[in-house]
Amino acid sequence: NVVIEQRYQWKLPPYIHWEDSGSPLAQICQLPPEFDFPRVNLPQWFHYTGPLQDPSGSELISFPSLSFPFAPQQQLIQRSALTITHAGMNTVLGALSSGVPLVAIPITSEQPGIAARLARTGAGEVIPLSRLSVPKLRAVIQQVLTEDSYKQNAVRLQQAIHKAGGVSRAADIIEKAVSTSKPVLSSQL
Repeated sequence: NVVIEQRYQWKLPPYIHWEDSGSPLAQICQLPPEFDFPRVNLPQWFHYTGPLQDPSGSELISFPSLSFPFAPQQQLIQRSALTITHAGMNTVLGALSSGVPLVAIPITSEQPGIAARLARTGAGEVIPLSRLSVPKLRAVIQQVLTEDSYKQNAVRLQQAIHKAGGVSRAADIIEKAVSTSKPVLSSQL
């Protein structure tokens, strides 16, 4: 309903299928293809770019109005052997960008889908919230930390993310779409 209302406000035609909702010039996905589910019938102007984050990995730490210290999440993840998360997109991609395996406890929204991708790729384990307990969490943490395959898969996805091009590639695609008003085909880049 939110999408329908927004399209109405922007005087865009309604659509019947979600596939019809994207731009006919370029569609950008911040996953690398290796982290997505197998897809068929993607538009030719669909692009996997990897995370749309500052490629330096640095974060602005200037919040004078906050009364508590700001934790630089990405910098902490880079030093970690494991990330435990609710499977939010930014945290998962941040961990994988650093080659860090994960334990995911999805709660809502996109989190179950991101967690399913994590399990499918072997870069982490998922514990459904309904089955979470201290013994279960302890066992899964031990499993991910001691079985080499999780770290190897996280590093494989780290390489895929680096290869995908990130925010710079996404900007190039957008600039080309805006400047030419023509579809930017994935085969062209």
